[in-house]
Amino acid sequence: GEPNLEVAAKARAFLEGFLRLLGVEAKVTTRYTGPDEVQLELVGADLALLIGRYGSTLDAIQLLTAAAANKAVSRGARVILDAENYRARRRETLENLAAAAAAKVRRTRQPVELTDLRPHERRIIHLALRDNPDVETYSEGEGSRRKLVVAPRQGSSTGRKRPQR
Repeated sequence: GEPNLEVAAKARAFLEGFLRLLGVEAKVTTRYTGPDEVQLELVGADLALLIGRYGSTLDAIQLLTAAAANKAVSRGARVILDAENYRARRRETLENLAAAAAAKVRRTRQPVELTDLRPHERRIIHLALRDNPDVETYSEGEGSRRKLVVAPRQGSSTGRKRPQR
C-alpha cells in the first residue's frame, strides 16, 4: 500500500514544534517502512536529553507524537521515533545480553533472570533466543517487577523442569 503521508506530515509538524518549544536543535527525517508505519529520525548535536534513561524519554515523546499524528486522520499508522540511531544500538545491546545469558544458562544449567526491561525490550530478547535449542524464555511478575527468565530448555541436555506459573 501507499505510505501514510498524512500521518507522517502531522507527526513531523508536531515533533518540530515540540523540539522548538524545548529549544532543541535537531533535524527530523522521515522514512516510510510500510503503509501502516512511519519512522522519524532525529539528528542533532546533543540528543541524550531526548533519549533519557534506557530510551524512556524517547518512548514518551514517541507516544505523544503518535497521538498527535493519528488524531483526526482517515487512516492511522504506527509512529516510531529514533534519535542518534539509539534504537538500533539498544537492540544490539539487548541481543548481546540475550546471547550472554544463554551462554551462562548452558554453562551453569541454572536459569538467569533479566530485570529492568521495558516490554518491547523483553520482546527483543524473546525473539533473539526463540530458535536457540538449549534455552527457553518466559516472563514472570507484574508491572515494574516483571522480569524475563532465560532457562534451560526442557528436554535439551541442559534442561530441567520449568517451574509452573
